[in-house]
Amino acid sequence: MVWEKMSVNVHLHNLRKRYGRQVALDGVSLDLVPGEITSLLGPSGCGKTTTLRLIAGFETADDGEIYFDRKQINKRPPEKREVGMVFQNYCLFPHMTVQENIAFGLQMRRQGSAEIREKTERILDMVQLAGYEERRPSELSGGQQQRVALARALVIDPAVLLLDEPLGALDKGLRESMQFELKRIQRRLGPTTIIVTHDQEEALTLSGRVAVMKNGKVVQSGAPKDIYDRPRTRFVAEFLGGANLFSGIVTGRKSDAFGCVASRRETFVFPWPEMSSIQVGSSVTCAVRPEHIHFGKPGEGDNSLSVKIADSIFRGTSRTYEAWPDGYDAPLQVISSSDRNQVTDMSYDKPINIYWNPENMMVLEEE
Repeated sequence: MVWEKMSVNVHLHNLRKRYGRQVALDGVSLDLVPGEITSLLGPSGCGKTTTLRLIAGFETADDGEIYFDRKQINKRPPEKREVGMVFQNYCLFPHMTVQENIAFGLQMRRQGSAEIREKTERILDMVQLAGYEERRPSELSGGQQQRVALARALVIDPAVLLLDEPLGALDKGLRESMQFELKRIQRRLGPTTIIVTHDQEEALTLSGRVAVMKNGKVVQSGAPKDIYDRPRTRFVAEFLGGANLFSGIVTGRKSDAFGCVASRRETFVFPWPEMSSIQVGSSVTCAVRPEHIHFGKPGEGDNSLSVKIADSIFRGTSRTYEAWPDGYDAPLQVISSSDRNQVTDMSYDKPINIYWNPENMMVLEEE
């Protein structure tokens, strides 16, 4: 049996949802590419799971529309939406076997016993659980339970797959291996997939698109690399990876493409965005990722600082340094993965120079 790849364009338009006085969603609009994985990323309470439940049909929006391939589905019941969902705690039936859990959705759709058996055997093989058919959830590891939940969602041939913190209960090593499994299976079956997560690394790893949410709104969406390299606001910069922040006054242009900002006793060079409202004399906040800062000679590069290394953390493939510039209220973080670019123990508490390239300094919009 060969399953056809199914996927739809999911369009969310101005979704709003309140629970009493609490605003859960405040005008969420998103266009999700068919067959692509999109992550909804944000802190607890930002509206991620509410968005997922509205798409699934478990909640009703107070305002706004949900479209699957230009067809509004707001009033469709969950079983009529061609949606498969994996819940955060998996929600497996403890009294059922693995095979019975996976077959449940097919039985509710009144499919024949031969087709149910064929589909469950196929999906068990795909999620690498063949031979576990007669076990119950209590006899499975966390990773195996996650695979059963995923198989149950996929066996009904969903056009849209919804995953609510699907890997949150797994340890780090298993979580990383399951990320590859999720991508492999999703590519093979092709549903439009939406993942809710608060894990930045997970969102960057799994997704073709990331939507960052805050206070019931989507504050930025796009390809993971675009959002990571060019966050619009301080919130996005700090939430999607570490960011060193510099505030100052724009003093002028260095060229058509670059400007200068005076921050404390230093002047830094930053890329001047096209069609930007930035003006000379404007107050701006800039951000630099820790991995874009390098150690070097005094005065090296357009943007440089003298710092003292207070401490460092070894992370296997890299080392993170806590670097204090003179006169600053907080340290900078520097991540170095190059042996030749790492500081020796003898350099601690002694002045050392750091620098970064102008193109790696991002101007942030006001919140």
